[in-house]
Amino acid sequence: MSFERSRGEYAKQISKFEEVNGTLIILKATFGTKEKYIDVTEKLNSMIKDGSIELHPDIKIFGDPAPGERKELNVIYSNRGKIEQKILAEGGGGYLILNLPMEENMAKMEEIRKKA
Repeated sequence: MSFERSRGEYAKQISKFEEVNGTLIILKATFGTKEKYIDVTEKLNSMIKDGSIELHPDIKIFGDPAPGERKELNVIYSNRGKIEQKILAEGGGGYLILNLPMEENMAKMEEIRKKA
């Protein structure tokens, strides 16, 4: 999945979801390998609650498009109009936390580290 698309190409998606999800919009998300992946854009958008999403990439959530292979969650999103990208490896201990104030985000990450 390429991050090279211009903001103009995402403009329709941004305006379509802005009213529904507030300031966070998942523009494109895939889970799997470069060759075998599934589009999870709609699933992630449906998981946004109160303008935020938090999850650990796992086959229990998305299914297994590439059995026996290490998978990644690749997310391109708009957060308050700024387009960004996050890539997290399955089983790598990473969490996707989007659209939280900096202090709250840091507190959640510290809480996750303590549990690990």
